[in-house]
Amino acid sequence: MSSENLFPDLHQKMSKKIAQLTKVIFHLNSKNEDNQDDLSALADAYESEIDSILRDCSGKINKFKDRLDERKAVEREQKCVDELAKRHEEEKKEALLEWQGIRKDLLAENAKLKKQHEAGVKMMVKDIEGIKSEFKKRVDAFNETVKKLEKRGGSTVEDMKAKHQREIADHVKEANLKYNEMLRE
Repeated sequence: MSSENLFPDLHQKMSKKIAQLTKVIFHLNSKNEDNQDDLSALADAYESEIDSILRDCSGKINKFKDRLDERKAVEREQKCVDELAKRHEEEKKEALLEWQGIRKDLLAENAKLKKQHEAGVKMMVKDIEGIKSEFKKRVDAFNETVKKLEKRGGSTVEDMKAKHQREIADHVKEANLKYNEMLRE
């Protein structure tokens, strides 16, 4: 006997089962493909999101690098400014000390010159006083000579007066020149 006869409904049941299993396999296969498509789309979305996050992070990192570079540049510039300010202060102190030394030297030189000029003025005053006394003696001598000559009479008195006036003018000019030269020094 054949197996169909033995189990007549077995063939039909098996066919139904095979059909059901085929449907289940088809359904599972479709679902698997749908899930693979969803999974692929999800993976693509995740990759896209990861790329976006990486670009955003890269942009932020570059931004922070730029800020850090700017800050470092500002710090370097500030350091240079501080060094220049320090050097300026040192040079200022040196210049001030040098200026004070020069000022002290100039004051000492000025005092020395003042003393020299005062000594020169005193000497010239003495010379002028000596010249005045000499001049007075000569005037007195001249007056005596004039009186003697007047007693004798004659035109030589007029000549002697003119000569005397010239001598006096010469002495005055000489004294004035010495005094002016002393003042110039």
